[in-house]
Amino acid sequence: MLPLFIYLNFEDPNPKRDEYIRNTIEEISKIQPNDFLTAVKQEDGKYCYVLRENCAIKFKDGNWAYISLRSSHGTHDTRGKNQIGDVTIAIDSQKNIYVSYHHICGCIYLPVDDAGGFSNTSDFYNSTSNWNKYEKH
Repeated sequence: MLPLFIYLNFEDPNPKRDEYIRNTIEEISKIQPNDFLTAVKQEDGKYCYVLRENCAIKFKDGNWAYISLRSSHGTHDTRGKNQIGDVTIAIDSQKNIYVSYHHICGCIYLPVDDAGGFSNTSDFYNSTSNWNKYEKH
């Protein structure tokens, strides 16, 4: 099973998306992730995380990452257009921020080796090449 958000990447300049990212980072920086923990699931004999909307992953080493997903299939403005596009934002317990602009269809599947999930944040961010370290704009 491959990570679902490997298809398209839209990194064109987009002021509305940049504002959305800044606002979302500000909001989710205040969250304690224990209320949103996502468990490893077993599907077809393989283990994976199924990430939807706002969720958190706790790693084997005790650290965590909170993930916020926004799909281009979702919220539209009054003209029926989605001016933000696909955006996934991850903030971890060390306050590192990563962003992905890859297309999302409802959720993201991230395969893992066992029911224990990822060992640490590095394993999580390296599970796909789609994460980009966020530099504040």
